[in-house]
Amino acid sequence: MRAMLLRGVAAGVAALALSGCFGPEAEPGVQGYVEGDFVDLGLPAAGRVEAVAVARGDAVAAGAEVFRLDARAEEAALAEAEAKLAEAQAARRLADIELLRQRGLRGTSAELKAKLDSATAAADSAVAAEAAAQAALAHARWALDERTARAPRAARVEDVFFHPGEVVAAGQPVVRLLPPGNVVVRAYLGAAMLARLPAGAQAALRCDACGEGAQAAVSFVSAEAAYAPPVLYSRAGAAKLAFLVELRPDTATALRLRPGQPVTILPPQGAGK
Repeated sequence: MRAMLLRGVAAGVAALALSGCFGPEAEPGVQGYVEGDFVDLGLPAAGRVEAVAVARGDAVAAGAEVFRLDARAEEAALAEAEAKLAEAQAARRLADIELLRQRGLRGTSAELKAKLDSATAAADSAVAAEAAAQAALAHARWALDERTARAPRAARVEDVFFHPGEVVAAGQPVVRLLPPGNVVVRAYLGAAMLARLPAGAQAALRCDACGEGAQAAVSFVSAEAAYAPPVLYSRAGAAKLAFLVELRPDTATALRLRPGQPVTILPPQGAGK
């Protein structure tokens, strides 16, 4: 199955009180928020939704059926391809039998040679016809499989956009998924705090749904400040610098987090000191 995968990004909490993230009073934790890189699952062809196998909030395994479109035409085409292959295989067997019979005949007459040549050509043609029928059957199976969307990775179902009986366009998302690996915690940190959260650092997370032992690793630190005044005249100006930092939670933590959720990030003890 080759489901068309369409991706979207959930905007986090837009107006966090970032000023509290940079001063000494914010220690030991800094404020961040959760974002999700969603997988919007659709199919290459249009059709009527026949079944949706998941509901919002469900956990789905990699490869599990998520939804399928009406496939009566594809099922009929598959049955026809199977029948044509059976005919081609029967024709090839008969051609092989005739070729063996002609090869077993004694004599050197032109008529016998012509019959042997004809049987050889018929056998070759039957082999080619069988190969064409096998290719047509493979295509019919592929077309039928394209009517079913499966989860590309283990994920949580974030939303269901269409339900059985509704018609969708080609490529139109039907279900939105959020794999744990697509959950990210973002924060904007002052230059001084960057030393405490370098790339690769493991940080603890605190939030209402985080639970005990929630961890995230710093996966990205922006090379440039998100906000920088044209000229830094003072330390007060330097304090306005804010760098984007992204952390990837472990799988168990990611399953508990929700896009838009505020999170407190606790740098490792003694980091940057």
